[in-house]
Amino acid sequence: MIGFKSGKQIAVDGKKKIFIAPDTEYPEQGLNQSPLQRVDDKDLLRVFTKYKLSRDDVNLLTTFYSQTETSILDLKNSNWRLHQAFIDVEHLVLESLKTVYYGTKIKPLFSGRLAVCFQGSSNSGKTWMATDILNTPEYVNKKCYVISANANDPSLTKLNKIRKKKNNIFLNIDKITEPLNIKMFPKEDCILLIDDVFDSLGGHDPRKKIIADLVREVLTKGRHYKSKPSQIGMSVIIILHNPMQGAMLSSLFIECKTFVTFPSKNSSFTKKFLQNKLALSKKDMDPIFQEQKGRFLLFSIPKPQFCIAENFVRLL
Repeated sequence: MIGFKSGKQIAVDGKKKIFIAPDTEYPEQGLNQSPLQRVDDKDLLRVFTKYKLSRDDVNLLTTFYSQTETSILDLKNSNWRLHQAFIDVEHLVLESLKTVYYGTKIKPLFSGRLAVCFQGSSNSGKTWMATDILNTPEYVNKKCYVISANANDPSLTKLNKIRKKKNNIFLNIDKITEPLNIKMFPKEDCILLIDDVFDSLGGHDPRKKIIADLVREVLTKGRHYKSKPSQIGMSVIIILHNPMQGAMLSSLFIECKTFVTFPSKNSSFTKKFLQNKLALSKKDMDPIFQEQKGRFLLFSIPKPQFCIAENFVRLL
């Protein structure tokens, strides 16, 4: 569930942090357990202390929430302290069970190993957002190997303004003639950035398969490509226009952890891809595209699946 004070942080809304329950907790969520188990003990203690509840009042509240069957808490004849405490506890419970959070300036937060695909039309902002991630403290000191159809793209050149130039290695796509493999890169938690390559190269260009094979290897083996256990492994960021380019690329998205799309006014293409590759139904997608404001939609693929837009975070 989406919460505000515990779990894994996935985004920020201005100064407010947005969290989601860890994957290990997700199967156990629901009302088969006491809802108070989803509330931070410190928050509960703060409410009990604020209203100076007696031990009997605390027991009454906790017993009410621990009932697995329907129960009634009669507050008609209760003291005002218990009544107000119940209102505050209910607020905490509802917040902990949220499946949708609405905001105004939500920004996704990336951490750990990256396996991200950015999809959108030209000048939609996909490369700009990708490089913004690389400029964050989490990744700014990690080496990034760039294979791009347009290495002079201003969105890419801004990497050298914040990151050390030695950490940005641009590989000349015209000199790629032999197969590439993960062992050609150092075990230093480096990042592979593939920018607009698959859309620019022709269907029979051998470089397209060479790069696709490299990306597939990094996606499948990158998490284990490290010299010590504390490392996160090799990451990959893919930037493209059209993700549906046959079997060569389709299999890549199975291993991606995050899919970020910049939908245009005609979003039918994006919806079709999400339906086919991410198993999202029309019922899942309609509220997302109807409510979305801003430029991007981020989909987290592993469970618990969720979507982030500039104005909401929604569990799928």
